[in-house]
Amino acid sequence: LKSSVAILFIAAGLFACQQAPKNEVAETVETSETVEASEEKLATVEMKVDGMVCAMGCAKFIEDKVADKDGVKESKVDFESGIAYFSYDENSLNAEELEKFIDEIHDGQYEATIITDASP
Repeated sequence: LKSSVAILFIAAGLFACQQAPKNEVAETVETSETVEASEEKLATVEMKVDGMVCAMGCAKFIEDKVADKDGVKESKVDFESGIAYFSYDENSLNAEELEKFIDEIHDGQYEATIITDASP
């Protein structure tokens, strides 16, 4: 029985060692994705958002919903000033689409207005 357990541990060790090259492939894929990310056409937009009634509810909800949208790289909503800042990939969407997306959250409870659009 002891020899069977020893053989099992040795076999598991050998199997684990054979898995190492797969990690190298995964690192190569990650590097390729980094190269693709540099080809993004990043832009920023600042918006006034009306209709928010609290920081932890409305502002955080808008921030999270926009952050989950494909192409959005950064999402910050400041309840106190009523201003939202977004960075996004123009290859995926534009400022007007973000504005419309916010306007449609909670059946139109919020109204976003583009203040500055720093598209390249």
